[in-house]
Amino acid sequence: MRAPGQTWEVRLDALSGARWSEPVVSSKAQLDTVKFGLLAYTPAMKSKIRALLPEDRIAWETLWTGYLHFYRVELPADVTNVTWERLLDTDVDIHGLVAEEPSNGQVVGIVHFLFHPVTWSVSPRCYLEDLFVSDDARGTGAGRALIEAVYDAADARQADQVYWLTEDDNEVARRLYDRVGQHTPFIKYRR
Repeated sequence: MRAPGQTWEVRLDALSGARWSEPVVSSKAQLDTVKFGLLAYTPAMKSKIRALLPEDRIAWETLWTGYLHFYRVELPADVTNVTWERLLDTDVDIHGLVAEEPSNGQVVGIVHFLFHPVTWSVSPRCYLEDLFVSDDARGTGAGRALIEAVYDAADARQADQVYWLTEDDNEVARRLYDRVGQHTPFIKYRR
């Protein structure tokens, strides 16, 4: 689903069960140790996608807080702390990636995703749970690059699909989602 003319480099090592393989590095980007063996570099859009690292806590929390504010949600501090710990824990199948501005290393976007079994497929399914890009980085391709990186991770895990939810009035994001995914007729219920 990449647009024609976009230049992408994505390297993935083989996966073993629920664990990501040994880290890899990209020759087009600075050397990074990455949690998933995944590094995406999008020079046309000036975004580098990499795994969330412990030193990203302040930048991540700033974006996480912006994301929660956008959805008019307040969470207790312990939920944020446990979420952060889970994202970094290789024994937990919840993953975090960041979009980084290569010129200055600033983290401008985050995405969280997880894999789970389903009854309609023998393959796992990938749920893209959270996606947020800073106001300054909107329209630069960072959001699309994060989604594409989740697609690549899902392909590596042989997931049958990637899915996500958004509010029906989230028009700006939905313009992107309509280009990179398929709108479904399903309505969400919850208790």
